Amino acid sequence: MKKTLLSLLLLGVAALTLAQVTPTGRITKTFPPSGATTGSIGSSGPQSPSTLLNGLVTVWPLSSDGSDLVGGKTLTNNGGVTFVAKGGGAPAGMPATVANFAGAQSMSVADPFYLPIGTYSAWAYVNAAGATRAIVAKDDTGAQRDFEFYVLGSGAYEAFAWNTVGGTASANVTGFTAATWHHVLFEVTAANEIKIQLDGGTVGTSSLGDVLRNGTSPLYIGALNGGFVFWNGLISSVIVWSRTLTATEKACLEAGAFYPFTGVCS
Repeated sequence: MKKTLLSLLLLGVAALTLAQVTPTGRITKTFPPSGATTGSIGSSGPQSPSTLLNGLVTVWPLSSDGSDLVGGKTLTNNGGVTFVAKGGGAPAGMPATVANFAGAQSMSVADPFYLPIGTYSAWAYVNAAGATRAIVAKDDTGAQRDFEFYVLGSGAYEAFAWNTVGGTASANVTGFTAATWHHVLFEVTAANEIKIQLDGGTVGTSSLGDVLRNGTSPLYIGALNGGFVFWNGLISSVIVWSRTLTATEKACLEAGAFYPFTGVCS
């Protein structure tokens, strides 16, 4: 009997050491103690993989070269694109260095894929307004072009695409300001629509009327056909999926989620 009482007393003392008690003796907080981190005792356990890993086709961080972290589709550096510090105002999770396009420069890969349904995400910073600047384009300026998205001199973000029977579609949203990092999305949907979104805001939509053209043009970053409408500024983290994204996934990207998307959208 004495051993039983002693055991109960010891258990009571141990429980109180795991609690915070007010001067009046009322318990206000129990285990886990202040400062516990995710994955420690008392947490919900390991997190599920991010849904943003589903359907990934390419991940071009553009942090030091044209490496593709997922699909092996390495970009060629045309004209001497350099890599510089991302600077102030960039999302915290963005790679510390980014691609700097100045003059007749671009990065490209020969006809990397055909995605009749897909999503393209990128972060872009233009040094000055006043001219049309290409972000990403699969466009040879001829019969083999598929799509392009770019910024107009007016500050509008716009996309243009071609279908299999020669029809076209364009979508446009305003608000792309100079000397500021912006997140851009471009999608081709199962309904044969193109959709664009700038910084998680208004969605611009246009019907293609048929399936996206399956052209053989190279894909360029920072130029159209590698020869004109050159980007003048910074680009980071061009990522491609073979599907459309959910509203939640898009919000994660706009909020600053970067590959490998650890702890977000899981």
